[in-house]
Amino acid sequence: MKKIAFICLCIICSRLLPAQPTYTLDSCLSLALQHNVDIKNKLLSIDMAKQTKKEAFTNYFPQISASLLGLYGSTKGTMNLNMELSVDPINIPTLNITTPEYTFPRFNTSIDYSFIQYGYSAGIKAIQPLFVGGQIYYGNRLAKIGVKAEELQLTLTQNEIKQKVEDYFWQIVYLQEQLKTIRIIQEQLTRISKDAGVAVQAGMVHTNDLLKIQLKEKELAAARLKLENGIRMLSLSLRQYTGIKEKDFNITYDSLIMPEHPDSYYVNPDEAVNKRIENKLLSYKVEASELQTKMEIGKKLPSIAVGSTYMYTDLTDIDNQSGVIFGTLSLPLSDWWGGAHTIKKMKLQEQINRNEYQNTLELMYLQTEQAWNELNESYLQIEIAESTITAAQENLKTTSDCYQAGTATLSTLLEAQTLLQQAQTHFLEAYTTYYKKRTIYWQLTGR
Repeated sequence: MKKIAFICLCIICSRLLPAQPTYTLDSCLSLALQHNVDIKNKLLSIDMAKQTKKEAFTNYFPQISASLLGLYGSTKGTMNLNMELSVDPINIPTLNITTPEYTFPRFNTSIDYSFIQYGYSAGIKAIQPLFVGGQIYYGNRLAKIGVKAEELQLTLTQNEIKQKVEDYFWQIVYLQEQLKTIRIIQEQLTRISKDAGVAVQAGMVHTNDLLKIQLKEKELAAARLKLENGIRMLSLSLRQYTGIKEKDFNITYDSLIMPEHPDSYYVNPDEAVNKRIENKLLSYKVEASELQTKMEIGKKLPSIAVGSTYMYTDLTDIDNQSGVIFGTLSLPLSDWWGGAHTIKKMKLQEQINRNEYQNTLELMYLQTEQAWNELNESYLQIEIAESTITAAQENLKTTSDCYQAGTATLSTLLEAQTLLQQAQTHFLEAYTTYYKKRTIYWQLTGR
């Protein structure tokens, strides 16, 4: 009675404990797109590109600057003058003066002086560029391309994250299904071991048969431990990519049934290449190099601008106002000496980019064809593995019946179990590989 009560208490407590959260492949993908650091950084890069675009647009507006100057000084004082004037009659030939030298009376005087004591000056200047060789226009177009390129880079990053998450997910599925197979074989070996132990005691079989079973059990235990460690490490990797908060969680998936034939996914390679994000990025790269060349040419062209300036000055209560409207024409004559070679180099770089673009298109075509072939091969491997499992199961059933009837040896039975385990492993490898290849093909064809 006490044992029954203890068992009931354990069942109730286990139900009260919170269950481990479960995630599907779709939920893992959704979490990864929300929480992955690489995606967050790409979103920040898009914001940076948009700020660059706004900054480039401000070049259409006048350049306005203001200045202010203030001063204060206390330089002032008095200058004293002590003067004495004398006249010598001898040195005046036109005068017939016989009187002695006459000296004028001495006199003193002082002069007050001071410099500017205070004042300020304020001015404002505006310059509107009318023509700068198209640099502003091409710079804005280049900034727009930068935003589009960053947005495409975000999509590429999202595809890479999806592919990585699916890779982790299907590896976990593969290991979990292998773990299920090992558990089933361990249960079968446990029953066989009991029967073999009774047979050894009865003297019906040799002790060596029981040792073979024990050796097989140890091999399965080691394989099981390896699988459990692999599942734990892959779960940690999946958790890091998706941002799953729980340390312990489970994944859920549908039963491993035969997937849909890949013929329904086929896309013409030329059409697939045109849809590729990499194709658009490469075309933007070519266009950007052309715009950079045009901007470099614009630096060597004349620049025309108009502007105005206004200045107000007040120095010790003496004010002055002035305003000027002006125009400028700048001719970068000496820049053409080295600039012509720079432009030639940039035009050569344009051609290099075009060549790389064309070569990459051809490689993308081959990549699409290869991905399609690999997808079909993986589907064929599933069909082969599925038929192999059926044959291995039938072989194990027949061998088990023969072993029970005493017409088959224990070694034959263990070999039949090994063949079934290998067939199931092959099926799991083919099944998970198929879904990985399908994801790759979908991304290459723009799905």
